[in-house]
Amino acid sequence: MYRFIFVFAGSLAILLFASCSEGFSPTAPSAPTPTPTPERTTSSFVGNIMDADIFRKCIENARAEIIAGPLSGTIYPQNLELCGDPGAGFSINDLPIGAVLTLRASAPGYTSVERDFVIARFAHSIDINLKRAE
Repeated sequence: MYRFIFVFAGSLAILLFASCSEGFSPTAPSAPTPTPTPERTTSSFVGNIMDADIFRKCIENARAEIIAGPLSGTIYPQNLELCGDPGAGFSINDLPIGAVLTLRASAPGYTSVERDFVIARFAHSIDINLKRAE
């Protein structure tokens, strides 16, 4: 059953419409459901290639190369302007979370170093120290 109600306020008439149906109970509008944030699938890390014998000395012409795993064969030259503490002498992005990779750090006149990494959900920073070649 429907009911029309007229309310007079001065010279203004307002029409209200109400329903008296059984089982009907008005409810407040619900808040919109938030859109879930998509699950992160890639991560990154930054690093410095440093001289093992000189505290915090970044090595000129150093490079990091992925030799196994995702992006294998990709070379990341060290940027001396960004190298330091904390630094980003090299930066590797878009690595699948959970992936395992082997990274080789090298520089002319130094012995290369290889390290294995598991890519974590959040970016992190690494320092790789190289010893001078004898």
